[in-house]
Amino acid sequence: SGDIILAVADHIVRRVAPNGFISTWLGTYSDAALTNGIGTAARFNTPYGVVVDQGTGLAYISDYNNGAVRKVTAGGSVTTWLTGINSPMGSDIYGGYVWVCSFLGATQGVLKGQLSNGAKTTFVSASTFHKKNAFTSSGTMYVTGGQAIVKYVPPSTTRIVVCGDYSTSGFVDANG
Repeated sequence: SGDIILAVADHIVRRVAPNGFISTWLGTYSDAALTNGIGTAARFNTPYGVVVDQGTGLAYISDYNNGAVRKVTAGGSVTTWLTGINSPMGSDIYGGYVWVCSFLGATQGVLKGQLSNGAKTTFVSASTFHKKNAFTSSGTMYVTGGQAIVKYVPPSTTRIVVCGDYSTSGFVDANG
């Protein structure tokens, strides 16, 4: 529909229409829970990343404090799609999967959920904090985390540091 969908830390998901009108689409301000429902009857606990499957129009929202990924129809019907993910953050869609960064705990790393059936598998476990991910059109996945940006070229789980250093905090303007 041309709307922009924004996850907001106050347990709501907002829509920004092409004319600039902003509305609460999902959830209720400051009412954290894990409740499936339609529109503001659904509840989230710190929604974080939003990705939309352009083929189906379904949105997938990382629900950080509920440890879940929620599936949302264009009409605003929310269902819990993947569970058991510690602190899911960024996500992207590529190759028939929703790829989700898991920030903390036993599932820390990058997980993937198969779009066709919701089967969840671990792509890579990591001892560093993976926060956001994005794919290029050629299938290279870039991931931010810690103080570095890394890339993976699935199906290989080899991590290539593009820039930064996991062990050093701070910033320096430089190449690589």
